Amino acid sequence: MKVAVITGVTSGLGLEFLKIIISEHPELDEIWAIARRKDRLKDIEEKYNKIIPISLDLCDKDSISVFVRKLELEKPDIRVLINNAGFGDRTDFNDMDVDLQLKMVDVNCNALLYFTRVFLTDMLNNDEGHIINVGSIAGFVPGPYMCTYHATKAFVLNLGESIAHE
Repeated sequence: MKVAVITGVTSGLGLEFLKIIISEHPELDEIWAIARRKDRLKDIEEKYNKIIPISLDLCDKDSISVFVRKLELEKPDIRVLINNAGFGDRTDFNDMDVDLQLKMVDVNCNALLYFTRVFLTDMLNNDEGHIINVGSIAGFVPGPYMCTYHATKAFVLNLGESIAHE
């Protein structure tokens, strides 16, 4: 079973990536659409073919464990991974909600790193597959009042470039 996995699929770039994958990869059997919002996932599932909606909160390790069990049971052949999920917050560092900033790191960095690592080995062994880790221009510059977001996008940039070099 040839599969694409797209995180943050219910709006913005994630939804646009979904449309591209559907139109340019007819060989895929399924597209695993990952997002938090079940209602939006349902709308996408009704609108597009081959969609398998997966509601996951990527800052919740228990939620990710559910996904890991799905992988272990189904053993999909992941051909495309698009790590698109992410969010930002605008506030003075001194006034920030630390828990929200840690969740941002979990979604923008940790989930992206996890999915990249989990799927990369099979892609390399099969000599086939594509990974897109969505970054931002924010990864290239400091970001006063959005420092955590900019730092997470710098992580995405550096991780991707390092893996590409390897």
